Amino acid sequence: MSFPVFLDTCAIFGQGLADLLLTLAERSTYRPLWSAGVLNELQKNLCLRGIAAAAVDFRIESMQSAFPDAEVQGYEPIPVIVRSVSDENT
Repeated sequence: MSFPVFLDTCAIFGQGLADLLLTLAERSTYRPLWSAGVLNELQKNLCLRGIAAAAVDFRIESMQSAFPDAEVQGYEPIPVIVRSVSDENT
């Protein structure tokens, strides 16, 4: 069994790095994971970069087809609580 690796938008944005990472995953080097949020952000940023919407949709659909179990579901973002030094004195 391959170990899981969560791929964020930065990892799969550039075509060269995305091709490398997904090719390695196809060879069972690791199991790729991503979230719907990552794919939405990828779609938005590729379109902003001037890539045709049809090409972006094809890329994302191809990823989902090749790795149907890659999408992480049922998670909640962890809230970040920042305390300042002045909070400790009150």
